[in-house]
Amino acid sequence: MPVPRPCGRALLNRGFDAETARLATDIGLAVLRLTTERWMAAEHTDFDGFAEALSAGAADLLAVAADTTPPQGESQS
Repeated sequence: MPVPRPCGRALLNRGFDAETARLATDIGLAVLRLTTERWMAAEHTDFDGFAEALSAGAADLLAVAADTTPPQGESQS
């Protein structure tokens, strides 16, 4: 299966194999999608704080991967 562009291509150019590039791209897009859905559900009218929400979404993923609980107040769920 082809690697999505341009994120996947950038990872390939950095020396990652195609499967790893695809995995990282898919996970990154899933975090972005979920963060955007959470942001829209909270009915924000602008993007102030979106970067922090995106970081919190990534922290949630890392907590799951590490089998830990995210720090209090960090999760957007």
